[in-house]
Amino acid sequence: MFEGCVNVDEIPSLPSRTLAENCYKAMFKNCTSLASTPSLPSTELKKSCYESMFESCLSLRETKTLEATELKESCYKAMFKNCIAYNFRPADLSDVTSVATSCCESMYEGCTSVKVYDRSSSYYTKL
Repeated sequence: MFEGCVNVDEIPSLPSRTLAENCYKAMFKNCTSLASTPSLPSTELKKSCYESMFESCLSLRETKTLEATELKESCYKAMFKNCIAYNFRPADLSDVTSVATSCCESMYEGCTSVKVYDRSSSYYTKL
């Protein structure tokens, strides 16, 4: 829908809680001016619903909490792939109750600034 729109720098609310397969797939891919994501409140994801949604959004630095507890096949696949400015910790998936094959495949691939929390040392380190 907005794929490749280089002037998109802000996204209004995406309040839908009921998602269809592929519904947001690649919607903002290559929107290189986008700096943050809207809240994504759906808890039950469908196959490929957020796949590549923000892929190659080179200015993306901030994301809202991912609320999903049921992850379907490829739902987060490549969601933030190649978001080189993204430097926040990866999504907290501790509340997830159902995980399908390849749901998070390549989710942060190419995100060279992502940091993860190392509980043993209490420090954030690069992914």
